[in-house]
Amino acid sequence: MGAAVYKGREKEIGFFPVQFSNAALTHRCFSHFTGTYTLFHWHGDTFDLPGNAIPIASSGVCPNQAFMIGDNALALQFHPEMTTASIEQMLLHDGGELEENGPFIQSKETIAGHYHLLDQNRKDLFLLLDAFFC
Repeated sequence: MGAAVYKGREKEIGFFPVQFSNAALTHRCFSHFTGTYTLFHWHGDTFDLPGNAIPIASSGVCPNQAFMIGDNALALQFHPEMTTASIEQMLLHDGGELEENGPFIQSKETIAGHYHLLDQNRKDLFLLLDAFFC
C-alpha cells in the first residue's frame, strides 16, 4: 500500500497489551474490545501507516499495531487467531528467538502462563470479523 516496512526498535514476542484508539473503540468492528487488551505477538518488524489509514491500535514498542482503510482493508500486527498448539509449534521451530532476551521478549514459561487469554482473544477476533464482513 506504499508505506515503508522496516526492522522495529525491539522484537515483540509474547503476550503484551495493545491500546485501541478512540476511533477503534467507537467503530462497529472494535467496540467490543476494551481500551487496553492483551494479545499474542511475534514480530520484529514494523511499518509506517499508508496515507489514508486510520490507526486502530498501538503498543509500547510498536506504534502501529493495526489500521483500517475504509471498510475494505484491515491490517493487524498482533495475533488474535492463535491457539496453544500454534504457539507451541512456533516455540518449537523458532523458539531460539527467545534467547535474545529483549525487554519485549518473554520466556516460554511466561508465554505459557498467558494461554488462558487465547479463548477470549479468538472469540473477540470472530466478533471483529463478523462485524467487518457484514
